[in-house]
Amino acid sequence: MPASHVHARSRVPGNDSPSSAGGEHPVLQRRVVTSSNQGPGPGYGLSRKPRPAPPRWPRTTRWRRTCLLLLSALMLLPAGYPRAAESATRPQRNDTVTTRAHPDLDPLGIRARGFTLYPKLGYQLAVNDNIFAVDKNRNTDLISVVSPGLSLVSNGRRNVFELSAGANLGRYADFTSEDYDDWHVSAAYRSEPTHQSRIRLGLRHINGHEARQSPDNAGGLHPGIFTRSEASLDLSYQPGLLGIEPIASYRRLNFRNIDSLLSGVPIVIEQDDRNRTEYEFGMRGLYDVAPHRNAYLQVRGFVTDYDKLQDITGFERSSTGYEISVGADLDFGGISRVKLLLGYRRQAYADPLPDTAAPVFDLAYYWKPSELTSLVLDVKREFGETTLHAYSGFVETESSIHMDHELLRNLIVTVHLSMVLDDFSGIGSAEREDRLFTSRVGFKWRPRRNLVLSLQHEYTGRETSDNTIAAGFPDGDFHRHIGWLMVEFQY
Repeated sequence: MPASHVHARSRVPGNDSPSSAGGEHPVLQRRVVTSSNQGPGPGYGLSRKPRPAPPRWPRTTRWRRTCLLLLSALMLLPAGYPRAAESATRPQRNDTVTTRAHPDLDPLGIRARGFTLYPKLGYQLAVNDNIFAVDKNRNTDLISVVSPGLSLVSNGRRNVFELSAGANLGRYADFTSEDYDDWHVSAAYRSEPTHQSRIRLGLRHINGHEARQSPDNAGGLHPGIFTRSEASLDLSYQPGLLGIEPIASYRRLNFRNIDSLLSGVPIVIEQDDRNRTEYEFGMRGLYDVAPHRNAYLQVRGFVTDYDKLQDITGFERSSTGYEISVGADLDFGGISRVKLLLGYRRQAYADPLPDTAAPVFDLAYYWKPSELTSLVLDVKREFGETTLHAYSGFVETESSIHMDHELLRNLIVTVHLSMVLDDFSGIGSAEREDRLFTSRVGFKWRPRRNLVLSLQHEYTGRETSDNTIAAGFPDGDFHRHIGWLMVEFQY
């Protein structure tokens, strides 16, 4: 709510000398002569008069001097958190307001030989005015979430290993059936054996719950629980202008059965027909057009293998697919960046489920009008999997605007707007379309290195048109406001 410069204290040239605070009083700068027979050295003249007392400061002059001394003292105090433009560290090319390093605010961690340990503990208090994501009979509840986390990172440069674990433990004040205990563990390895090659390996396991607004939500007495295991491999070799990047990924999903009621009688909704394994593999060919600008041709393949036939319909939902696309990544002086992808994808299903085919694209524009502001405009289309009875899959088109702005060195405001259109592929005349709008405004304040305070508000609204749902039954429309305050301690 995943993603370098340091502020230097302001110094005035010459501020190290006492006289820089305003200089000595003009009276003290003048030579005092009390007698004409007073000479340049001791014993010169026998009628020397005693040295007069030092002159007294006029009241107005004493007041000015006191103000100057106070001003000088304030200038020597810690500068606190000035604006980002006063930073002393040069920003990196692809840094944004939220991704750049803040050495004076980022956690230091606990060093243990060749590793650094980063523990954290968060607490979130949220108010949700529509916890079941329904159009009528909405319910409001207060939610408390405790989020412990731990990350272990190696200190190497060319070979980096990271191990992390965390949890989100949510408790509802009134509707305790919605309580959840989510957790995750992950491991990542990145290596650069040579300047022309790179290896990335990732492993992750998630135990989570299915959101109530999900179209695949079974509508049980409690949220559905699932586990997801993932593995990914990304290789890169580019000895010159040309390069190749083989990619492969594995994803395993398992869903638990859900308790429900049918006419007041307890029943169990089977979910094991949603269990599946997803494979992805591909190859990308790169060409460096210019420094920090490249083009590529990409081919990917997809395999989705369900463990069993769907219980209610008896359909075979397993599928295979492919995607061919071209793209470019263009950087313009570190101020703006354009990412382009245009292609075509097709996913084939067994009869009677229809195939899903459509052009795919990802057009993203990154702009840094200043070191205080980052703006991202993105329009993309991708495919999604569903287990709704009359549909094979859907094509999702998303348009979004995201802005981060540093009001102060340790205070960031975030604004996010997005519109998502999901077009489902149905059997025969079955048609479904979901339109989801999301707006989010938030503030992130870091008063101390080990403390983060966040305040956010999010509005979500969905309109669904599905001709397979009978009149009078819930069709998936809902509107919801969520506001939350989060406190995070990190070391």
